[in-house]
Amino acid sequence: MIGKRTMVRRVFLWVLTVLFCLSTPALAETTERGNLSERFDDIVAMEYNGVTYRIRNRITVALVMGTVGGLSDETGTDFAEMMYLLVIDDDQKIYTPIRISSDALVDWEGSELSPETGEVQLRALYSMGADENVGCGLIVQKLNEILGDELIGSYAALDLDRLTVLDGIEPGEEYVEEEYKERLRAIKAKAESSSTDEINAMFNALSGYIVTDMKSGALMKIVDKVDRYDGQPTIPLPVVEEVMEDGQVRVTIDAEAVLPAVLDAFYEEYTAW
Repeated sequence: MIGKRTMVRRVFLWVLTVLFCLSTPALAETTERGNLSERFDDIVAMEYNGVTYRIRNRITVALVMGTVGGLSDETGTDFAEMMYLLVIDDDQKIYTPIRISSDALVDWEGSELSPETGEVQLRALYSMGADENVGCGLIVQKLNEILGDELIGSYAALDLDRLTVLDGIEPGEEYVEEEYKERLRAIKAKAESSSTDEINAMFNALSGYIVTDMKSGALMKIVDKVDRYDGQPTIPLPVVEEVMEDGQVRVTIDAEAVLPAVLDAFYEEYTAW
């Protein structure tokens, strides 16, 4: 059994490493289309290129992301950034990060808080809930719709602006992912060489700024598995980028390429008895 101090150290390092998948290279995107319409009784299965697949028996899928304030538009609205799915496979003893573009446009059906309907960026759903947990839930719901199955079971989000509590660097005028990643790398290096008391102080500085629906026991199971399992290369969820007349870039998730891109992370070949 691990001690409380070791648990705090692991949780803190997990927040800094797994949450933002800092060291895994991206794979090439694919463009074929799969058919998610085939279902076999209570087994979630589908056909792709003449082969039947089913969801792996022992996988855990968590949405992990960072949040920042509305720095560039001066609205003060929080947005979800640096967004990943973490797929943990207990049979193969591996975990696979799936990177999601927070700029991607998705359909919004409206709510009491944000009644306007139409396309919104995935990152904006975080601020369209009654609170942070509802906002995270909206992102989970939308991603589950895109993936075609109820695959995502939990979420965790860290307020990236609170990194200034640890490294003393003031937030920039706008969100730049690489700048945040550099700060995370620096904090990770510091944490790995710090004493237990220093780790506790660093973790306490952030603990009030982590939004999650996971209980401590469930979180620790994920931490332990990520510590022991082999990390796989990051898979980018495919997108389509279209340059508009005004020069703005319209980003949407490439529905035709989603399945082949994530097939190996979620599914395995299936032969019915």
